[in-house]
Amino acid sequence: MTALLAERRRTLERIQRGPLVWWGALFLTAAVFWPLLASAFPALAGDPLLSYAPTGPLLLIAVACFTVVHVRWKRELTQGALTVTARFWASR
Repeated sequence: MTALLAERRRTLERIQRGPLVWWGALFLTAAVFWPLLASAFPALAGDPLLSYAPTGPLLLIAVACFTVVHVRWKRELTQGALTVTARFWASR
């Protein structure tokens, strides 16, 4: 049982600190700072499409990354080896 708990903990930590979380954070940061930094450049400041349009897709990608991480995390909590073992012992 201790080995299963340790394996579960390692799996959850790997999911929570994986590359998809870092990509999501990077895209979220870019989406937040893009309009602020675009106003500093004269070529981008004059065109509102270039100043604000990239924020939407960046935000959408960030939310998608975080959603995939959440779904994987939730799946590991509800369908992992520890849950199967607990259901086996509960049925006895």
